Amino acid sequence: MKIKQGKLLKEYSYYRIGGPAKYFVEVKNLADIRSCLKEWWIISQKRGIDFNQILVLGEGSNLLFPKEGYPGLAIKNNLSGLDFDKGTVRVGSGYLIRKLAIEAAKKGLSGLDWAGGLPGTVGGAIRGNSGAFGGKTSDVVKSVSSIELASGKLIKRSRDDCLFVYRDSIFKNSSRGEFILEVVFELKQSEKDTVLGLTKDRLAYRQKNHPMDCPSLGCMFKNIPFKNVPERFKKELKGFCKGDPPMLPTASLIEKLGLKGTKKGGVEISEKHANFFVNRGGGLPDDVKILLKLVKERVKAAYGIELEEEIEIV
Repeated sequence: MKIKQGKLLKEYSYYRIGGPAKYFVEVKNLADIRSCLKEWWIISQKRGIDFNQILVLGEGSNLLFPKEGYPGLAIKNNLSGLDFDKGTVRVGSGYLIRKLAIEAAKKGLSGLDWAGGLPGTVGGAIRGNSGAFGGKTSDVVKSVSSIELASGKLIKRSRDDCLFVYRDSIFKNSSRGEFILEVVFELKQSEKDTVLGLTKDRLAYRQKNHPMDCPSLGCMFKNIPFKNVPERFKKELKGFCKGDPPMLPTASLIEKLGLKGTKKGGVEISEKHANFFVNRGGGLPDDVKILLKLVKERVKAAYGIELEEEIEIV
């Protein structure tokens, strides 16, 4: 384990977009993390770089990297331990969430079936409180362990301490700068074939309804709580809502505005799912940003709704 230079971030992105990380390292355990932080401290002091310029990478399924790359240290998270104990599972933050969903289902454990086929790692799912089909990560979290990058302090939080809300958590907003290490989930014993079938159904749904033939970052914008829809548009938009409490899918607004198929450079608003922007080849970060701006302006003008990105722009 040694810090390298000039690794292309597009190689670690679902989007296949992004320039080089000035410094890059892959870690498999806590000892690797401590070692690379020690080395990074020496490098940052010698070269006058802010030590806190650290970017933690999971599977790269929700991050838009800049063309210029990243000026600090990018740490690729490969922490992949997995341990089942009856209804409890302890898992490393670098483990793929879709793989965990299948492994849990094979043991007849329900609670993660909504994640069938979902891209990203367990750490990413915790950070953004990922969810689908009426389920979400925070529903089954018991505890989350992390390390504070600047101090090396280990922190363990209960589910309540993680401050989970829709597509958000303390890890996304904390100024501490933390690396999620391990998560403990509490699942329910269920009928194996039923859970496995449901998990595979979720995967099949994604393959049928999402644009899987081109690189993307999944949903670009968060959905909108129906309570936040201006009163004058509620009658028109109520029929598009899903869930309890009801949420208005942003895809329905983009489609209603006729923006499917809109292109900028190599990036296109998907004809299959309007909240996916696909890279048709040669897409650049600025192409994505221009389309994001266009959609936000059009939705604001038409419905008075301020959209919020679900992806993270580095």
